Amino acid sequence: MRSVDTRSLDTRFADTLSEVAIAQAPLERLVAWQTFEGYWAWTEGLFGVLGVKGDAVKAAFAGQPSVAPNVMATAAVVAYMRNHLTAARDEWEMLAEKALWWIDSQAVGMGAESVVAAVTNLL
Repeated sequence: MRSVDTRSLDTRFADTLSEVAIAQAPLERLVAWQTFEGYWAWTEGLFGVLGVKGDAVKAAFAGQPSVAPNVMATAAVVAYMRNHLTAARDEWEMLAEKALWWIDSQAVGMGAESVVAAVTNLL
C-alpha cells in the first residue's frame, strides 16, 4: 500500500484557502458596490480596489467609440475579477454575467467582451 504525504495535501489545501481569503476582501467590496442594474459606478474608491488609476482606464478606450464612464468602470471590474479573483470564480461569475449583459444594453458600438478586452491588460 502506498502512503500519502498528507503534509503536502494540507499545504496545498491551506494555500487554496489563503487564495480564497485574499480574494474575499476586494470581492466583498465589489459585490456591495454593484448596482441593481448590474454596473459599477466610476469612483476613485472603485479604482483603488482594482489597483488602477481612472485615467489609465480612460486611456485604454482612446480611439474607441464614445464609451460612458460607468461602462468603462464595469468593464474594468469584470477584467479584474477574471485576472485576480480566479479562486473565487464561483462567487462572482453571476455578477460578471449581469455586468456583461448591462454593458451590451448600453449600445456602445462594440460587444461587452470587446469592452472588457480593452482594459484587460491594465488589470
